Amino acid sequence: MTVSESDEKILQHVFSHQGLLSKHLKQYEERIEQKEMARHILASYREGTIALIEAGTGIGKSFAYLLPALYWALQHQERTVISTHTIALQEQLIKKDIPFLIKVMNREIKAVLVKGMRNYVCLRKLQEMQETPLLHTPEESRDVQALSGWAKQTEDGSRSSISFSLGHGTWDKVSADSDSCNHVHCPHYKQCYFFQARKEASDAQLLIVNHSLLFADIQAKRQKREPVLPFYKRLVLDEAHHIEQVALDSSAQRIDRTSLIHALAKFFF
Repeated sequence: MTVSESDEKILQHVFSHQGLLSKHLKQYEERIEQKEMARHILASYREGTIALIEAGTGIGKSFAYLLPALYWALQHQERTVISTHTIALQEQLIKKDIPFLIKVMNREIKAVLVKGMRNYVCLRKLQEMQETPLLHTPEESRDVQALSGWAKQTEDGSRSSISFSLGHGTWDKVSADSDSCNHVHCPHYKQCYFFQARKEASDAQLLIVNHSLLFADIQAKRQKREPVLPFYKRLVLDEAHHIEQVALDSSAQRIDRTSLIHALAKFFF
């Protein structure tokens, strides 16, 4: 593991007792483990190698990998994808940790939380439900009315920004999905929240994703389909102890009893 003299100066400038973090965080304590972790990650960036690090609770691992990712983006204009398992950590990174580091570093870097397609409302589906009220239950009609008002005000069109409850199954009927998407042929394409989010992601230097979305991107590339994520060279896996199960879930195919009977019937009839 080697880092350049300039890299070492950056690490010292940020993580030392009198560094940037100390000046902007009350009760900051210099942690040798945190600086060592950042040093290993920065060396991996520079050498193009893989670093496997087990970080104990309380050493400040988020800052330890965010600083190298931000620094590398500034120096080499290379995008980093940071994948986590929990929504709580994603929100911590995008709403708290990254904005804080960008502020103390006094640099312009764009970071985006990337969500799957089904997290966004499909304006075409919503309009179709508005135009066919007789086909829906009273509960669905109430949901459609509420969603129509929300769709005119929401900034990102994602389910997480909805402040009211929806009936069971309503979101599935109005959410975007790749199978039914008409892309540029859709009359709502220019206003589409999903494609606006995709454009934001393509312009960002730091992408925050969950493990499921990461493996969806890997599967798409293996099957030579359109990638889920913009091109990237650098990847940080946080909460990596969940990776094995997520990888299995993304690759496995599940089949119920009825489907199995139908599949077997093809061989005997």
